[in-house]
Amino acid sequence: MMDGGNSDRRGWHVGKEIPLALIGVVIVQTVGLVIWATRLDSTVATWAGVMQEWKLERYTKDDGRRDQQFIVQLLEMSRQADREHERRILNLENAFDRERGNLGIGLRRPQ
Repeated sequence: MMDGGNSDRRGWHVGKEIPLALIGVVIVQTVGLVIWATRLDSTVATWAGVMQEWKLERYTKDDGRRDQQFIVQLLEMSRQADREHERRILNLENAFDRERGNLGIGLRRPQ
């Protein structure tokens, strides 16, 4: 359709009533918003990495304390088992010596 020699405009257009300064301000604000969002994303990513490192460090220290306590318990259990084994060996040696004495065998155990 033609109106006085003007072609029908169906695409996007800016009216004369919108000043160019307003369009410039909107573009500058949009660019500023994109830059700010990019920096914010970078800052959040940096702090997320720091928090993850802190979490891993704390986790390692807590695990270290638990492992140390567990090792101390294992060592104590091992010492108790060693004392019990020493006691049993000594009882067996004494019983063996008594039986050897009852049989009249004069062999001496090496020290």
